Amino acid sequence: MCDTTGNHSHKHGVRTSQEKAYGDLRGDIAIQMDLLTKVEAQLAVIGAEDFPMVGAIVHTLEHLKGDLKKNIAELIQLMNALDAEQAAYFSGDHDHDHDHDHAAHAH
Repeated sequence: MCDTTGNHSHKHGVRTSQEKAYGDLRGDIAIQMDLLTKVEAQLAVIGAEDFPMVGAIVHTLEHLKGDLKKNIAELIQLMNALDAEQAAYFSGDHDHDHDHDHAAHAH
């Protein structure tokens, strides 16, 4: 959020290099997550089939699935290094003091 006291170092609406990198990382995570979902669906379908190359395909997709999970974890670590507030959500150190009806959703 922008500092409304006037103590911010960039023009309103202009992102810093760090903010741009953070946004790029979020986009990369979204792409990797979509691909992971697709690979998992393919594993379920292809793994249930019976043809000569099914084992090799499933083996390769399993490796791809593991690589995607590793990439996603590394990207999240980078995001946490850039954003202390987000990192706090992963560590459980975030503050629940915000204005809304707590009964509307579970934490």
